[in-house]
Amino acid sequence: METTQTTHIFILSGQSNMAGRGGVYNGEWNKLVPPECQPNPRILRFSAESEWVEANVPLHADIDVTKVCGIGPGMIFANNYLPVCAAKTVVGLVPCAIGGTAIAEWEKGEKLYNDM
Repeated sequence: METTQTTHIFILSGQSNMAGRGGVYNGEWNKLVPPECQPNPRILRFSAESEWVEANVPLHADIDVTKVCGIGPGMIFANNYLPVCAAKTVVGLVPCAIGGTAIAEWEKGEKLYNDM
């Protein structure tokens, strides 16, 4: 990420819907990527290796590692958000959702909240 560009960062936290289960059937992702989820060089994700990389679905594949991830709302949101931003704005997505967790685990002071 360049230091002179404007970057809008969004945390993608929560449970399975945010982690993305779209296109997952019988424990496998069908790898179908709808147009609104296509990659864009102005959409980055913060990887599990703590690096900014170009975002591709499934966004949570290296985060929610005990589940099969597919399509979630992150890329759809980012692709629809970019047109209302200045021309050189970059969207940074920070995936940290974990399916099968309780909402109480995301409360301030709890482990998942602190891990974000």
